[in-house]
Amino acid sequence: IYGVGNVGKVLAQNMMSQDIPVECFFDKYSKDTDYLGIPVYSICEKRDLSGIDIIIISVSDDYDLICDSLRTGGYCGEIVLLAELIKS
Repeated sequence: IYGVGNVGKVLAQNMMSQDIPVECFFDKYSKDTDYLGIPVYSICEKRDLSGIDIIIISVSDDYDLICDSLRTGGYCGEIVLLAELIKS
């Protein structure tokens, strides 16, 4: 999940309540290192993202910039905006 604000936290709680694993959070501004035992990584950190199937962006601002940052960081998987998931 990208974004460990209120929306991202609620999303993670709902996913976990349905036994959907949440591997980690990404966030540009968070000072948290984890939430409910889920690690929080800065978007600026270089990480191996090959084991992550999908990143759900929970914030509504800067979608293109966030996608570019994830792609520049080496992520090649699917990126979806939470708002689009809710619409479908």
